[in-house]
Amino acid sequence: MKKLCTLLVLGTLAISLQAQGIKDRFFQQVGFCVYTDFYFSAPKDYSTNILVDDINYNTVSIPMNGAVRNQEYSFFAYYYTPRINLKETGVDKSISLDMPIGIHLSSGYKKFAGQYITPGSTTQTEWGGVNVEYLGSISFPVYVSLNIGMGSTYASEKETGFSIGLGLDNRLTGFSVESNTIDGSADLPSFTTMPSVMLGFNRWKNDKAKAIKVKLSYMPATGDPKDLNTLIKSGFAFSLTFNRFLNF
Repeated sequence: MKKLCTLLVLGTLAISLQAQGIKDRFFQQVGFCVYTDFYFSAPKDYSTNILVDDINYNTVSIPMNGAVRNQEYSFFAYYYTPRINLKETGVDKSISLDMPIGIHLSSGYKKFAGQYITPGSTTQTEWGGVNVEYLGSISFPVYVSLNIGMGSTYASEKETGFSIGLGLDNRLTGFSVESNTIDGSADLPSFTTMPSVMLGFNRWKNDKAKAIKVKLSYMPATGDPKDLNTLIKSGFAFSLTFNRFLNF
């Protein structure tokens, strides 16, 4: 997934450098959301070492297989969205590459959980896990979008418009602090991604071009969500953002 995201970004830069009249097809937006952004990565299989007590109460490090996921809830998020039209059809339709970069003031945690056999025993099974709390994150989804009506091209004279984009919802967690309720320590993943859909509605308001966007992301679990004791069994993300065009 990381390689695919890198290729998409590099492809966008290459197009920008080679295209003629790039300023006529480059759009920018800024936006925000308040209490309308949450992100649950899909549970996936994971292996690492944790610290546990053996049958003689000695602390030892053992490998454990289980499931891991990241989840967070954002109180506030700020977005900057660069967009380049890859193809324009007439004055009211375009296909674009969008990258809504978000900075999130959020509270979240990474959770790793599974079962292991107590060291020194051949049958005694125990549950173990590691919770790591973190503050803040950065998101950088990439979408290929179809835009119709207002905001699709600079030549459009429509009062309203809409867009739909398909892509990858990528997130990188921020500052981490281990919680007080862990069974050891572990190096847990910070980067997560899942398929995503972005829906947008554009309109003129108070002589300014504005947009409301809804993001829906989903990914089936590849690890056992029962290990994590969670009600949400698959990866899921949602956000509702309010945006305005900077140069339209």
